[in-house]
Amino acid sequence: MNGTPRLRSAYPSSPGSAQETYEKHVSSPGSQGPRSPLPSAAPSQENPPTPMIPFTLIDAPSQRLYAFLFYAGLNIWRFTDFFGLVTDETESLWLFMKWLAIDSVFLYGLPEFQIPWLQWSSSTTAMLVISHTFMNAFLMFRIPIPLTAWLAAFRKVIYDRELAVSERSVKPASILHNSSLILGKQIIHILPEGSAMLNPDQSPFCLGDSQASVNLPIRINQTNPILIELLRVDLDTNANETITVTAKEISRLKRQADKEHAKNDHLSPRFLQYTVKETGLYRLQKVVDESKLEVQRRTSDTLVVTCPTAMVKAAPQDKCKGALSGFYLQVDATPPLKIKYSKTVNRDDHGHVVLSIHPENLVSPLARQRTSGALVSLGSAAELDVSWARTQSIEIPLNESLGVGGAWQYSIDEVQDACGNVANYSHLRTLEPGQQKMLKGRRLEQHFLVHERPRVALREYDSQHPIKVEKGKSKPLPIQLSSTGSGKAEDAPYTLSYLFTPQDDTLPDQKHSKSAILNEVVIMTPSDGLKVREPGLYTLQSISTHFCEGEVMEPSSCLLMNPPEPDLSTSAENIPDKCAGNSIGLLVDLDLFGTPPFHVFYNIRQKGGGVVPKVQEVDRLHTQLELKPMHAGHYIYEFTSISDAVYGDPRSLVHKKMILEQDVKPPAAARILDAQPARKACIEEPVTFAIQILGEPPFTVDYELVHRGRRQKHTITDIVESMHMLTTDPLKMGGEHTLALTSITDRSGCNVFLKDEAKVDVELQRPRAGFGHLEGKRNILALEARKIGLPLRLQGESPWTVTYRNVDDAQGHSVQQTLRNSNDRIEVTAEGTYEIVDVHDASCPGSVDLAAHQFTVRWIPRPSIQIVESPLVERIRDRYVKKEVCEGDEDVTEIAFTGSPPSTLSMSNATSPILARNQ
Repeated sequence: MNGTPRLRSAYPSSPGSAQETYEKHVSSPGSQGPRSPLPSAAPSQENPPTPMIPFTLIDAPSQRLYAFLFYAGLNIWRFTDFFGLVTDETESLWLFMKWLAIDSVFLYGLPEFQIPWLQWSSSTTAMLVISHTFMNAFLMFRIPIPLTAWLAAFRKVIYDRELAVSERSVKPASILHNSSLILGKQIIHILPEGSAMLNPDQSPFCLGDSQASVNLPIRINQTNPILIELLRVDLDTNANETITVTAKEISRLKRQADKEHAKNDHLSPRFLQYTVKETGLYRLQKVVDESKLEVQRRTSDTLVVTCPTAMVKAAPQDKCKGALSGFYLQVDATPPLKIKYSKTVNRDDHGHVVLSIHPENLVSPLARQRTSGALVSLGSAAELDVSWARTQSIEIPLNESLGVGGAWQYSIDEVQDACGNVANYSHLRTLEPGQQKMLKGRRLEQHFLVHERPRVALREYDSQHPIKVEKGKSKPLPIQLSSTGSGKAEDAPYTLSYLFTPQDDTLPDQKHSKSAILNEVVIMTPSDGLKVREPGLYTLQSISTHFCEGEVMEPSSCLLMNPPEPDLSTSAENIPDKCAGNSIGLLVDLDLFGTPPFHVFYNIRQKGGGVVPKVQEVDRLHTQLELKPMHAGHYIYEFTSISDAVYGDPRSLVHKKMILEQDVKPPAAARILDAQPARKACIEEPVTFAIQILGEPPFTVDYELVHRGRRQKHTITDIVESMHMLTTDPLKMGGEHTLALTSITDRSGCNVFLKDEAKVDVELQRPRAGFGHLEGKRNILALEARKIGLPLRLQGESPWTVTYRNVDDAQGHSVQQTLRNSNDRIEVTAEGTYEIVDVHDASCPGSVDLAAHQFTVRWIPRPSIQIVESPLVERIRDRYVKKEVCEGDEDVTEIAFTGSPPSTLSMSNATSPILARNQ
């Protein structure tokens, strides 16, 4: 058999057993051996996936049978758990999670066996897992399935019949929705009685500059009036009058109203728009229709008032921070009213504010909400009073605290009167000045520039730290100007007042006496100081600008003093040499007077030499000055002048003749001149230092070379020069070395201890250079004239200077290149063997790695061709000529190729080009 037969099925054929597969590949008895496969027009199909269990072991139908039996066993186990389930939520949850895990493992694992017909896609597997999850939830949580209700609802949709009294099935919908009169139902349309009403929607109306008239709506319903009378009560005089609308005018108004309705619409109410040009209280008094009967009307009063207006009463624009705005909004309208304004601070919108204004002692029917009805009672003329509807001019104060400095703006947005008339100004502020004719001089905005209040305080000095000034000189009193806002002082000039009490009149507790004087100065910029000269107590009193009063901060008081002038007295004694007993210098005691720190100026003059000026800074009132010359001789010391912290100009001491003399024989001494900074040295190389020596030659110097705790002592004898170059032995170990001078001995034989030393940082290893590998070797084949980067391996401290040459170059030129990366490259464009000659790093010479000092570069040979000569091919000069052939015969010419195959050859004959390839 060739497999399970399927008729027009979408499933693939069942794969056969191994024996069947083998039989298909065996040739029939009449065949003559294997044949070469013919080329097929259809593309070859990919091999099907290999099943986990080979079909030679278990064939495909058996594997499907075993999978189905396993799934049936799982369902038997599932329903066994369901029937044995007790009413326990914990057990239900555990069973639900258990079967969710079992189903997920089975359904996701089954396609992995690659069983034919059971190889589902991931989306199909996911849908199966979701369906099994719902089934587990209904079973394990005992959720009832309303199958009966679902079947009944489905039957109701398909078959909607009920049993009637006549024992017949009828459809209820056909009876309930039948409009036949036989059912006893009749719709009776009752036409309304004719009526008329003035302004049924209670719309507000007003007359103003931009609105000279308004249309009062009169609604008529199911009537055709021929006479209308309106009652008008004047708001200013309380007088009333009757306005009669004639039939002709009513007809015109009705024609205009009919235009708003369809021609066949005769039942809808009509609105007659009657125009009035005077303010007042209007009431529909009488309406007569075509039958000479009076039409029913509903009493409803309508007010036509003057349109509300508002403006800002101008106020000064400059304000101080924390002050009140202090300006008024003037509103002309019928109270009670509402006004809405907006506030902007430094271009930041602070929203809108709505104010409801109700004047005192005003009793108005408009204050209560109404939908219709009369506003006044028409009695005698003396009792009629509509003064509450008159336009009133009300000033509304706005006193807000201006707590933020900068630009403030108040803008009127909207005004609404008691009737509901609204004047909106928000769109008028965006118009150009020439377009605001309707405002007629009314101001809608109030701008304020809120200035920060200045602050002043003393800087650096206060009552505990007085100002010390030279006698007869003035000094700026250091003041600090700021403001309450960002801290920067603005709005110059500033007016500053201060209180001054002379030093002799100051009270013991550092307070002002009754003789204190109040002074006032003007400061243009914050950097300007307050110049003071007289000693005494100064106290800041106030600070102000053209706009605002400021605040005086602490510290605000300071005491100015004139300290005594600096002076000096001296006493001296010799400094003996402990070894030889000679004098090696002077120890001078300095007693100073004045305000430290001091600067003492003196000159040192050696007999037979020049004068050397010196300055000694002293930060106390008593000190010792040690004068120890470096060379032997007779020295004269003269103190010339002195200055202190207050008296900056030096005060002469020449008149006091403060001169000291001495014969000096200084002891031997030595120091390293170039000890700082630390010296860097190369390994296995010596280091040289310059040593300055003082005293009487010959000298003997002892020094130590310290490295990693080990000390090497050395001695240099018979030194006669004052400058000696000390050279160490080659430093064979890397790391930090210390050269320390330990002692020196001069002619007198006195040994003097020394403590001068220098640091030497020796590199741990010599710089080294060599070639790296390219693909594991130090040679390369490349296209001719191509740039090749030869890899280098460098050791040491960047940058490196590498010298290399091309051994195959007949001229033998060397190339020097500076590199900064330890794995850098050098680029070459010529063939040959490259050799590293020398290397230096940032400070030391290095060595070349002899195992990697060469790199070979060879070019790939260029391709070439050669035509093989034969009896049929003859070379004539630069051309090859073949023997003549007959038309239609094949001809062959042998061509020899050199190079790396494949090669491409382009050639042409007299008729067309030819392209040939050699594989």
